Amino acid sequence: METLKSFTDRMVASSNGLVPWHEVPEDSREKYILTGYRRPNEGQWLSCIGSAFQWHNETINIWTHLLPAFYFIYFALMALRCEHVPNNSLFAFYGYLLAVCSLFLVSSAAHLCTHCHFLKDIFFMMDYSAISFYGVGASIAVFAYSRPKHQILVDTEEAFLIGIVILAIAASWTSCWTRISQSSLGHLIRTSAYAAPFVYGSMPAVARCFHDISLPPTNITTGHNTGDEALPVIDKYSFIQMYIWHFVLMASAGLVNISRVPECWFPGTFDLIGSSHQWFHVLIFLSIRQQFWFTVSDICVPNRHISASMYGHYFNGWYLLSAFAVTLIALAFIITFSFKNIHEEKPVVKQE
Repeated sequence: METLKSFTDRMVASSNGLVPWHEVPEDSREKYILTGYRRPNEGQWLSCIGSAFQWHNETINIWTHLLPAFYFIYFALMALRCEHVPNNSLFAFYGYLLAVCSLFLVSSAAHLCTHCHFLKDIFFMMDYSAISFYGVGASIAVFAYSRPKHQILVDTEEAFLIGIVILAIAASWTSCWTRISQSSLGHLIRTSAYAAPFVYGSMPAVARCFHDISLPPTNITTGHNTGDEALPVIDKYSFIQMYIWHFVLMASAGLVNISRVPECWFPGTFDLIGSSHQWFHVLIFLSIRQQFWFTVSDICVPNRHISASMYGHYFNGWYLLSAFAVTLIALAFIITFSFKNIHEEKPVVKQE
């Protein structure tokens, strides 16, 4: 039976224009990935786009984030056609959908341009910023549709918006700094930087889990509630289960991204298929998918009207627009500043 190593070797041999790690600039190399690199590109857009349909060590990274973008767009449009969607503001959901699609599309574009020095730097800084933008959009959506009305930790939209925007901007700045400094601990620093907004943005969901556990279930035999506020047994635990899966998958993605498993154990074996970053992409998609569905469930599942009074805090539209505008302006400044520093203070020396 053909081993994975022999299969990837055969795929490299059959692909035109691929080179080993020592034939690409140092800042374009991935640790433990030894083969399957595209030849350096000086900024030809058509060549970059065309490489999405060729086999190399970024092909799976491109498509594992490009396809999910279309997945979320399709199901979001279906969800918004649900007759149970409330008349309350859906601005938070639109912002969340924009943030999710931006995350996947920009990440896909960054991996598409890893062999182009000029485009690679700016797209990866856009990628870091898209992650921060997603953090803001996702946190707002959970706060808006899923949190208990009386949350102890952060109970005002102003305080929550200010906190998540500041943390997201700080995470993006830190990530871009790792690219400027070309830190050898870049993966660890970036993952740790995004942990802070993730934990902060998760507070409404954590409060929801404790709130739902404390609620008495509906008596499914008689149909009578066992308390003043009650949830059907299935509803009582559905959010908790989906959120736990979301958290576990996101945490697993972070660990995989830091550890570089499995390629650190067998350098060169997982160059084309099975590298840690490919698993990272898959786990991120599965995690956000769980988040997407529990958010949609809180907006438009038919039996949600039973407990609708317990959840949700629809944002003032101007607050939302201000939060997104401040985030995008700050991220644009960070990208511009970082890109200037990379190309003026730390030029990459081309290898002979």
